[in-house]
Amino acid sequence: MKKICNKIVGISLALSLLPQVVFAQGNSFSDMPNEGMWSYSGLKYSVEKGYLSGFPNGQLRPGENLTRAQLITIMNRVMGNEKKADISYLVDVSETQWFYEEISKGVAAGFIRGTSEETMSPLRPISRQEAFTIMARIIEPTSYHLTRLNAFEDGEDVDFWAAPSVAGLVELGIIQGERNHLYPLNRISRAEFAKIIYEWKHLEENPSEESDVPKPISDSVIPELDSLGKEKVFTLSDGTKVIGYSLPKEYGEALLYRINLYRWEHQLSTVSHLEDLDTHSLERAKEEAYQWKSKGFIDHQRPNGDWYDGREVPKEFQESFSQVVEVALSTEYSKDIKFKSVDELIEDLFQLWENSPSHNRAMLHRKVEVGGIGLFYAPENRSLTAVYTMANE
Repeated sequence: MKKICNKIVGISLALSLLPQVVFAQGNSFSDMPNEGMWSYSGLKYSVEKGYLSGFPNGQLRPGENLTRAQLITIMNRVMGNEKKADISYLVDVSETQWFYEEISKGVAAGFIRGTSEETMSPLRPISRQEAFTIMARIIEPTSYHLTRLNAFEDGEDVDFWAAPSVAGLVELGIIQGERNHLYPLNRISRAEFAKIIYEWKHLEENPSEESDVPKPISDSVIPELDSLGKEKVFTLSDGTKVIGYSLPKEYGEALLYRINLYRWEHQLSTVSHLEDLDTHSLERAKEEAYQWKSKGFIDHQRPNGDWYDGREVPKEFQESFSQVVEVALSTEYSKDIKFKSVDELIEDLFQLWENSPSHNRAMLHRKVEVGGIGLFYAPENRSLTAVYTMANE
């Protein structure tokens, strides 16, 4: 943690971006927000500590958007970068522009990447998730749990290339969100950046205080079976019984997030979460769990005789979807299943699907748009059944 904190300290060294800057007391700037406004404490703190500088005209410009070039300049100052790279391949950066050397330093340091093979878009305002990603490359969080993002109402709006970075900063307490939102696609302002610095410093200076950073289910372990109470008896469509537990929906959301990250890595569109498919997937998981118990394997035949092999749309979906794809498996666990964290369990299931050619192809289906997941644990044979249903609306 000390290593992380030392790196974070540098982030608050400077926010000034123009060649001519001035330092002043917090209340001396003509556009300093009034006390009591959300941005006041962060700006006042950052100015008084010398982290944030103003402009020669006496303005602080708290609402001004940061550009990519400006943020690169900040990070170079934080890291003390001096080594330069050849950026002559960039068609939108000229040696006559003030940020030419700064971009050269940023590229050499490896924390900034172009918007294409030939462009840097230096004057483009930078989004919050882009800023968080660059910060994370420098801070280097030691761990992240993607399910951290599930606690925010717009957590699904975080692009998958930014998700690990944003989750890592949330885990450290640097990002806490606003009104249960991250606003990842919004442009980041000087005031917002100062607020992030203030929140981090406040947490560092008051380590005994309880943090209000959302705690994901990933930080817990699967409860021992005795703590879940008596297992439930479920009746399938043909009247047969299956005994077990439906795992909480957070598990399915975590697995769906993991699959979507995998799809993004393969340059495929991500799948939107549809609760109706969660419900269907859970019922299918119960059916497969019974089949696993009775046959010792699953062949995707339902109790009513229907087959789920991707060749036709199930009757219950024929009016809603043009195509339905299912990924299902059952796997046996030793008693150690109850000591696995959610992320470990999700990674187990994902690896089983990834290492199976047929399941892997289904996860990477190109035409699906929505998806849902059901997870069912049967204590009798310690089997966990997972069903991932995708559809094309």
